[in-house]
Amino acid sequence: MTNCLVEILVLFLGLSVALSACQQVPTVVTTENKTILVNEPSVRKLVTEETVLVDARSPFEFGLSHIPGSINLQWQDFSIPGSPNQGFLDLDKFKLARRLAFVGIDPETPVLILGLGAKGDGAEGRLAWMFKFLGITKVTTASYDLMRAQMTQVNSHQPAPRPIWRPIIEESYEITYPDFYTLVQAYQVKHHLPSIPLRKGRRVGRKIQGAGFFVLDVRLENELGRTRNPEDFVDAEAVVKVPWTQFWSPQGQVSHEAVQSMRQVGIKPTDAIVVVSENGQTASGVVFALRDLGFHSAKVLSGGLMYVESL
Repeated sequence: MTNCLVEILVLFLGLSVALSACQQVPTVVTTENKTILVNEPSVRKLVTEETVLVDARSPFEFGLSHIPGSINLQWQDFSIPGSPNQGFLDLDKFKLARRLAFVGIDPETPVLILGLGAKGDGAEGRLAWMFKFLGITKVTTASYDLMRAQMTQVNSHQPAPRPIWRPIIEESYEITYPDFYTLVQAYQVKHHLPSIPLRKGRRVGRKIQGAGFFVLDVRLENELGRTRNPEDFVDAEAVVKVPWTQFWSPQGQVSHEAVQSMRQVGIKPTDAIVVVSENGQTASGVVFALRDLGFHSAKVLSGGLMYVESL
């Protein structure tokens, strides 16, 4: 009788272990399926031991949940302190570089910026543009939700500070209002832009043969009306509207389908493109995307439409 009880107990324990194992399998399978369902190559390949994960979401969202080892940066903190228009980067670019060095980023550091993609406000795109502007070469973006689902093993240590470095500014990523005014004249575009005193010795230049000039308005419908439209300043024939969300894939990366969107509105990679939004936030991300897609003449208008209107 005792032997029978022992056998029954052994059998019961075996069944319990087996059932427990069966219950754990679906969790693992579900996690793996999220990786398999990604159409593009797995973004997990974007992460190496040297990669710094930058979370561009709000501090509140970051506090609720974040990937271990990631750092939270807000693009507004790199703007001119106290300026009502946060679209202008701090004039002290060396200070910006020092701050990035402190959190483990230098020009050669691979950086993956996480955000909410088209569901957010474009914060990761603005940071990606700023990193490129400061001379950081290895910058990519991805959806936080996607990365959180894929990354089952993450180093939880914070990146070590880097030596102080001097930024090599990529000025072609941005265009100031005086240069924008000159560019409009160079392409002989009719305009009603507020006149400015051009710097002494400044040349208008010539229209580039075989290339067009476009002002790309990337605002969403709910952003219209808060500032005047670019058509109020520049001939409407030069203004094209494409929402900034079309430049990002569901995975939070640059969408290659945006090339087709550009072709549909008549914009070629050789054309001069000035991207505008309310204060330049989402426009900066679009410039980052366009550059990645081969539109190397794309620039963001510094300060956005808010600055033009303030003139």
